[in-house]
Amino acid sequence: LLEVSEASCGALTGSVVEPDGNFLLTERFEIYFYALGGEDDDFEQFEKEKVSNFDAGQWSASLAPGQSVVRVVDSWSEWRSAWAGTDGQTYSTATTFQVTKKWTTQVTQVQLTDGARISGTVTDSAEAPIRGITVHAFASEDDTAAVSDAQTNSRGEYTLRNLDKGSYRLRFSDGLGDYETKWYADSETFAAATDVVVAENQARTGINIELADVSNEAPTYNVTGTVVDKNDGGQREAQVTAFKQTDSRWSSYLSTSVRKGGVFGFGGLPAGTYKFRV
Repeated sequence: LLEVSEASCGALTGSVVEPDGNFLLTERFEIYFYALGGEDDDFEQFEKEKVSNFDAGQWSASLAPGQSVVRVVDSWSEWRSAWAGTDGQTYSTATTFQVTKKWTTQVTQVQLTDGARISGTVTDSAEAPIRGITVHAFASEDDTAAVSDAQTNSRGEYTLRNLDKGSYRLRFSDGLGDYETKWYADSETFAAATDVVVAENQARTGINIELADVSNEAPTYNVTGTVVDKNDGGQREAQVTAFKQTDSRWSSYLSTSVRKGGVFGFGGLPAGTYKFRV
């Protein structure tokens, strides 16, 4: 414990690291302090305060005396939120820290994980990397909404993050419509796709795929739109699913996440009739 100057407050301080022990840039994280009290373990019922003082991988906050638990949330959603403590997975397993007037208490270092990951490379028929391919992961038993998405970089590489352990099917599509849409490993439909299985926090690599250039074949189309709330504000936390009509049957064809400002888009859609569900 180190003495601090505030007459009526104490302080908590700590740091945030990734699985390899490297400090993470704490300015991007939201660190909440939940004062103990209330009738049950529902942490949303407790008083909370966001930290404002960050410095070189460390954070600190001045708080009223009492007992608190600490939760770290990544505002960029690349890392999973965690509670400070030996097993910081839930409120009930988080460590309680005593805030004492005029003292600073060191909080257990919080290590964040990004869950299980699936990564690989997308190339064309000449084995050249393709940039800008969108990759969606669907739970193997549910094709209605993607649970994670990513885009390939200039080297054709992608990484799907924040996955729970389980089985997934991956869909690769080109927003410009220059390359075919395909399910891993080499399928045109969700039902025929190959499952990719990951364990808890596993980094599954080498899930590669080759896409054919279809820019000179039948035309495809892009559909874009905006999702707003009742106050006409852009709604970011939403999923849009396109359903395609085949004869008299409607089936889920593609899902995408809503981006900043409520904007969404589907690329490479073949000619046809579609309905969209938010």
